[in-house]
Amino acid sequence: MPQQRQYGFSLLTSTALLGITGAATVLGAMPELTTLPDLVGAAPLALLGAAVWLRRRREHRIAARLRNLRLTVTLPMPPAGMRGDTLVFQPAGHRAWCAPCGAWQIEMERDGGPDLPWHLSLARRDGTMDPLPLAHAASLDAMLTLARRLLPGMVPPPLAGLLDGDLSFPLLGLPDGAGRGIMALAEGGYALQAAEGCRAIAPELAEILLCRGNTVPATPF
Repeated sequence: MPQQRQYGFSLLTSTALLGITGAATVLGAMPELTTLPDLVGAAPLALLGAAVWLRRRREHRIAARLRNLRLTVTLPMPPAGMRGDTLVFQPAGHRAWCAPCGAWQIEMERDGGPDLPWHLSLARRDGTMDPLPLAHAASLDAMLTLARRLLPGMVPPPLAGLLDGDLSFPLLGLPDGAGRGIMALAEGGYALQAAEGCRAIAPELAEILLCRGNTVPATPF
C-alpha cells in the first residue's frame, strides 16, 4: 500500500487541477465562445474557489495535527553554581587566597613569576597531605578555566564539583558597607559586586582588581 501523504496533493492531482484551471481560463478568453452559457464563463472563478477551499482544508488539517501533539520537555539539573552555591575565597597572604570547603580547601596564589604566575591547588585543611596542584597559567581566567576542566579527572567524585559554582573574591580596603567583590561566574565571565548591584567586567580587569584589592574604578567600563 502506498504511503499516505500528510501535506498537500499528489503530483497527479496537482497537475490535473492546474490543467483544468488553465483550460477554463483559455475558454473564457476566446471571443468566439462568448455565446456559451454563463456557466462556462464562470468556470475559472468556480475552480479558483475550489482551489482556495482545498488549501484552507489542508491548512486546518495541519493545524489540527499540531494541536494534537503532546510534548514533554525535561531539562537536566543545573550546575551547582546556577543553584546558588558559591565558593568564597578569603585572603591568605600577599596575593594569596583560600576557599575552605569541609575538610578541604582550594588555594590560589599569584607569585609574580614571568611565565605562569597563577597557581591553584587542592589541600587538606588539617595539613595531613601536600597540596595537589590543579592548574598553573599565565592569567587568572586561564587558570580557572583549566582547573574547572581538569579537577573532575584528578579527584574523587565528592570533590569533582568544587569549582562548578560561582567563585567569590572579596575586595578589601573599601568603605564599610560597600560590599564589593569579584565574582567568577560558573557559566563563564566576571562581575563586579557593588552596593548598587553587579555589572560585567573583562577578565583582565577582574585580575587587576583582585591583585590590587582596594582599587575599584569609579567610572563605567
